Amino acid sequence: MADLAPPEILKAYFPDGINSQAKIPGGEINTTLLITKRGGEKTILQRLSRIYDVSMSEDYEALATYLRDKGWEIATALEADSGSNYISDNSGRLWRSFSYIESVAGSKFEGDLEASERLGGLLGKLHAALATFNYQPKFRVPHFQDTDYYVSKLKTIRTKIPDPISRELATKMMALSNEITIVNKPEQLIHGDTRIGNTLFRQGKPFTFIDWDGLKTANPLIDVGDMLQSTVGEVITKGKKSCSLAQLYPILEAYYREAGITGDKQAFMTESLNAAQAIALNLGIRHLIDSVEDCYFLWDTNLFESRLAFNLFGARRQWQVQKVLRGKRSTQNF
Repeated sequence: MADLAPPEILKAYFPDGINSQAKIPGGEINTTLLITKRGGEKTILQRLSRIYDVSMSEDYEALATYLRDKGWEIATALEADSGSNYISDNSGRLWRSFSYIESVAGSKFEGDLEASERLGGLLGKLHAALATFNYQPKFRVPHFQDTDYYVSKLKTIRTKIPDPISRELATKMMALSNEITIVNKPEQLIHGDTRIGNTLFRQGKPFTFIDWDGLKTANPLIDVGDMLQSTVGEVITKGKKSCSLAQLYPILEAYYREAGITGDKQAFMTESLNAAQAIALNLGIRHLIDSVEDCYFLWDTNLFESRLAFNLFGARRQWQVQKVLRGKRSTQNF
């Protein structure tokens, strides 16, 4: 099966064999598997998106060493029989493996606003820790949060979007992109993908982040905005509830407190909401682009019949998310 590891990868990482492998749902870029080894030990195995390369290995080792010294629990990157953390299968796709951390997956708490408030506090602690880490990642995600790039690309393919409603949505998104900006802040290392699904929980509380592929030096408001846009989207689609700005303020309060911010709190909240709008719009545009290119986002085959169906849903959802972030109450009804 396409979602399972091929024999050459299993042999390289687990020469003594395995008992089972199962896909972990939730990822939209990489395919993640839970491996149970012959002795019952659990391990994580991932097939990477084609946008990534082996330079991430050095970045992760530097990050993991630093955060462990700060008291964070971070998964260990495991070596294959070649001695490398990253290896290719026979089709050229990169794979990697990590130690398993006993926990509850953050994806179990999607749509839970109380859990999202705790996520805000954890992200604040992370940014406070990373603010003193002087490291420049070797790998850079292409066109990260480059809205101008994606708007230009959407203009060239808009007429190929398969339905008129989505083409009209593309026009609205391109127009709105001129009105929303992220306020400049001093750059530091950030996570790059701060949805609750990229955390691990114990006793109902998140205690660490996973999936560090977006590690970069950038505006910390990007992480804060990404956390907010993903929270709103999850409340709408998984919590099956309406969502309002008032429900987001405790999340920002928790971040503000744990990050040790000393500036004006109301200004911080306004800037964070603007950042979240910009990121929701960026994601919506990327979904529309992928509805034509059909090559980037993964999708849950139990919920969607194709990547196209998922991308059109994703674009509509992000349009609703940014409306909530502008203070317009919304529901999961698109």
